[in-house]
Amino acid sequence: ESIAGGAVGFSTSRILLHVVPDGRYVPGTLAPIDEYLAVADGMNAAGGGLFQAVNDFATKGAHEFTLLKEMAGACGDVLFSGGVGNSGRGGLDVFGRFLEQESGNAGRITLATMTRPSGSLCGLAQISPVKGKQWKALMQLPTIEARVAALKDPATRARLVEEGKEKGMWYDPNFIHPLGVGDSPEYHEAGGMSIADHAAALGVHPVEFVIDRLIESDGRELFNTWFFNRATDAMGELLTLDHVYPGLADTGAHAGQICDADASTHYLTYWQRTRNAVSLPEAVRRLTSFPASVLGLKERGTLAVGQYADINVFDIDRLASQHPEYVNDFPGGKGRLMVKSRGYAATIVNGTIVTEQGKHSGERPGRVIREFARA
Repeated sequence: ESIAGGAVGFSTSRILLHVVPDGRYVPGTLAPIDEYLAVADGMNAAGGGLFQAVNDFATKGAHEFTLLKEMAGACGDVLFSGGVGNSGRGGLDVFGRFLEQESGNAGRITLATMTRPSGSLCGLAQISPVKGKQWKALMQLPTIEARVAALKDPATRARLVEEGKEKGMWYDPNFIHPLGVGDSPEYHEAGGMSIADHAAALGVHPVEFVIDRLIESDGRELFNTWFFNRATDAMGELLTLDHVYPGLADTGAHAGQICDADASTHYLTYWQRTRNAVSLPEAVRRLTSFPASVLGLKERGTLAVGQYADINVFDIDRLASQHPEYVNDFPGGKGRLMVKSRGYAATIVNGTIVTEQGKHSGERPGRVIREFARA
């Protein structure tokens, strides 16, 4: 019924990190392959649908690859999430080999991957750099300005440092990187200094380094926690493989924790302009017609007579991500992280200008798409 009503397809999570509040795994985590094949039958009966998965490669990789192959054969189009991993070439070799082996078989399998190390942002907005009573009390102050003022108080600072030394950072400081306060965030795609490295160079504890940076930036600086894609040396090669979409991004599910809404901008500015890992036409193809084809979008993804005029106009030399910022524009005054960019002259939807020089025009010509091209 969902497919007949316009759903893109069926999505499932199988990683063990995803649990409901009482600790149980989310539905699908331990589902057998037969159950997914039954879902494919239902999608096919209504015209076909895309199968998308976040797989448990950590504990049962062989089984997950079998699931992807079975579903590619059953429903034609499969999209799954993956990356280079956190050390060596493991992720690159495993995913690259799988995609190469399966490219000629029944069904199309596409890997969506991140364009940088990522996972969560901590600072004074929502995720505290340290987990503990003193830091929790700090984060309960009503504004970032009030939290910075508390950091400047010698007695409060001493308590926060003591708790940080006792409990440690909220994550390994070797894998937390400052984004800086320059015109654009520093994502350290080639490694770079973590807060542990900075602290060691200065002869201070990582918590002291973080507090000093937060004071210097008036509480604006954020720190990128690398849960995923720490094997930065392999990232460029993975992004150039066939059947890899460079835009896996967490832009809404964890609204106060991370915002990768600029993943496409980052791909263009770093991997195309800075590293020249891909030509500009090929980079645009991977962000437009390629994902449009994977999703089954009709008459979209290329500039051609008769197609819908959905267009981004940008200046590659001016293009840049801006720093994530925390805004309270959710219902009830709740907050989220937001990322803006520079260098986009216009975004056009079906011929109507929606944004111009980064400002919304007030026009809302978009419509929900309910029909898709399916294998």
